[in-house]
Amino acid sequence: MSAVVLDSSALVRLLLPDGPLPPGAEEALRRAERDEMTLLAPELILVESAHVLHKKRQQGYISADEQKELLEGLLSIPLRLCNHAPLVERAMALAHEQAISVYDAFYLALAEKNNVRLVTADTKLLRAAERLHLV
Repeated sequence: MSAVVLDSSALVRLLLPDGPLPPGAEEALRRAERDEMTLLAPELILVESAHVLHKKRQQGYISADEQKELLEGLLSIPLRLCNHAPLVERAMALAHEQAISVYDAFYLALAEKNNVRLVTADTKLLRAAERLHLV
């Protein structure tokens, strides 16, 4: 079965389209829902995505009810969450090499470890993934 790494920017865009969807995001979700593809993500994706929903509510873009619905939708997406411990050393190195946050580097490290592509709506992370041939 094929797999991709999905980051929080792509995941939130799938639920709350406040900008362009990253290429391949919708297809990856559809295939994962049919059990034809594995969506990999570090456990961090839940924290980052919840934070985005919290900020959207704080800023008045979504209501409490919408936030609850979006969180339920997020939790229903068939993600295979991956532990951080095996990725931390490589993520630290990638963060330094690519001049990105350690948070973002976890997604790269996971894609690299599994030799799969990264789906992201984050331009800076996408550029780093392109340099590493992970798109």
